[in-house]
Amino acid sequence: MKVYYKLQGKKKSIEMPANKTVEDLLLKIKQNPEAVLVAVDNTVIPENEKLKNGKTYLIMPVASGG
Repeated sequence: MKVYYKLQGKKKSIEMPANKTVEDLLLKIKQNPEAVLVAVDNTVIPENEKLKNGKTYLIMPVASGG
């Protein structure tokens, strides 16, 4: 299936096997799942959510510090 992701202002597409999760996508594009939030349709989603064909996933780095 083809999914899209937007990272640092750039939209890209990637082919993923069926039944893969958001975490699988993050690992494939070399993003640490603990260092980003992922949203689809303006809603933050968990890493264990299954990918949906044709959807765009917005990947946002998490800022932390003190």
